[in-house]
Amino acid sequence: MAKARLHDDAMVQLLRENPEFAQNYLHQAFIDMDEEGG
Repeated sequence: MAKARLHDDAMVQLLRENPEFAQNYLHQAFIDMDEEGG
């Protein structure tokens, strides 16, 4: 579980530090939710 937490922390930091990446990342996540199995 510790490794997952470190990954979560790294992702939060990455998203906060790079707004353009965050926008693209979240946009793709919402697209993937609408796909079968997403």
